[in-house]
Amino acid sequence: MPSYGFRFDACEHEFTIDMTFAEHGVRKGPLPSGFCVECERHSTYRQVLSFSYRPSLREHYNPAVGQHISTDAQFRSELTRASDIQSERTGITHNYQPIDIDDPQSLGVTGEGLDATYAEETRSGRREAKKYL
Repeated sequence: MPSYGFRFDACEHEFTIDMTFAEHGVRKGPLPSGFCVECERHSTYRQVLSFSYRPSLREHYNPAVGQHISTDAQFRSELTRASDIQSERTGITHNYQPIDIDDPQSLGVTGEGLDATYAEETRSGRREAKKYL
């Protein structure tokens, strides 16, 4: 759901309201009365031009949790459930978290490439050194 930003004319304080595109376009949504809670004055306000929008998660089959997922909250809940199941099964604490596949750092990849990543993991003790005879 988009977040629309507004600014009071008299005091310049800003606030945001979450409303659907339909609410904003048809009746301007559930806007407040014009009372600024920060400076405790009544004033008119206007919408600032920007708003933020986070696209919703499309329904899809997610192999990490083994079922169809339709919301971000459902995905996080299923990751928690899968973590609990694996923790109970193995006796080792698991904490599955979603990651951004476009972020190399969250995937554990360095900018120098795979060999440099393996070398860094070996130096830090996160990876066992391979010994060849």
